[in-house]
Amino acid sequence: MNLIGNAILAVWDVPDSAKWVGFCFGYWSWSQSSTFYPLMNDILRHDANQRSIEWILSYLFCAQSNVWLNKIMYPTTEAPKFTKGFTGAACWSAVQGIAMMVGLVFYKRDEKREAYDNGIVVYNSAKGETKESALLQIREKISKETNGEVEAIAVSSEKSK
Repeated sequence: MNLIGNAILAVWDVPDSAKWVGFCFGYWSWSQSSTFYPLMNDILRHDANQRSIEWILSYLFCAQSNVWLNKIMYPTTEAPKFTKGFTGAACWSAVQGIAMMVGLVFYKRDEKREAYDNGIVVYNSAKGETKESALLQIREKISKETNGEVEAIAVSSEKSK
């Protein structure tokens, strides 16, 4: 939404109703921190030290950027068009969207690994996977990593169920 709004405003030669939509969508960026910070907490929940460091770095980057970036990107002499500001905001929105998609891939990978470490088998039935096929893949992976030493433990834990 922020990307679309700032792209509309960067063009500027659009009807007033489109500018209004662009300004409304542009304010979407104010809502990002309320979803981004809890997402950071969830992703980094396993390591309190890393979470603390990344939280403070994120907060510092945002706070210091608000001080000087607005003066460069939105000089009052360019008002109300702010070509540099709207273009820059649209580009940053695109970069953030791409970074969040890449982060999602790593997040899902880590969650699957964490689930396995806690004895949870994750599989996608929509792709035709079954619990048995997922367990077989896990056993093969463990067998390769440990040279087959864990096979006896996996078999004995199934018998205890």
